[in-house]
This record gives sequence, C-alpha cells and structure tokens, in this order.
Amino acid sequence: MNSVNAKADALVAEIKKSPEYREYVNALVNLDKDEPAMNQLREFKKAEMEYWQNSHNLSFDEERMLSFIYTDLTLNSKINAFLEAEKRLCELLTQIYASLSAVAPITFEK
Repeated sequence: MNSVNAKADALVAEIKKSPEYREYVNALVNLDKDEPAMNQLREFKKAEMEYWQNSHNLSFDEERMLSFIYTDLTLNSKINAFLEAEKRLCELLTQIYASLSAVAPITFEK
C-alpha cells in the first residue's frame, strides 16, 4: 500500500473517532430501536430522493407536502437527533472533500 492510501485509511480512522461520526452512529442505533420511526424516516428519505430526481416535475403542493412531512418528522426526538447528527457528519465530510479536491480541482470551464 502506498503512503497516500495509508493516510486515507488513517483519515477514515480519525473520522470514526470524531464527535460527528460517534453522534451519528449513536443516533442511528437509537433510532433503529424504534421501528415505526425508522420506517417513517425511510419513507421520507425515499420521497426526498424522488423529489430531487424529479424536482422539475413537482407541483407546489407536492413540495409543500414534503416540507410538512419533514416538519412532522422533526417532532420525533429520535428522528430529529438522527437528522441533526447526519447533517453535522455531512458538513464534516464536505469540509474534508473541499480540502481534498483543492489538490486537483476538476473543472470543465474553458
């Protein structure tokens, strides 16, 4: 294994030690114990994915309905804790990706 791969593995290990990752895993484990809540979240994530894939075809009412569903989900403390932890982990990973992508910026502009 070359040194870059070894450092990438070390980065993964550090991410797994981070508060963001640990909070995410704990929130997921806690949520997984509540099957109805987990099913609600799965259904929302599925609808959200469909929304992003077809956002140009959705009506205003469909967008509003998705927003209402999200608001209802966040009233469940386990779901809300998971969504907040997921957001923080994604922010951490986005920051890491930004640092890594600065090494070799990919652009298609002329």
